[in-house]
Amino acid sequence: MSVDEDDKGYIAIGEAVISHIFNGAEITRDSLLDTLRHTADEAVDERRILRIREAEQLLKGASPSGDKSMS
Repeated sequence: MSVDEDDKGYIAIGEAVISHIFNGAEITRDSLLDTLRHTADEAVDERRILRIREAEQLLKGASPSGDKSMS
């Protein structure tokens, strides 16, 4: 299965959501951004870092009114 370049940011967001679910954490836009930043800081693969930065931009463009808990 091939993943479009445009979809890679969404994959990183999905990974952050799954991490929140397994950790029992509240899922908000800000908490996902924090997780993505932390993940990017630890990443060494440039492609992974780029994917995470794309995810951050997608979330930053999301409506702040959608920042209510999703859990």
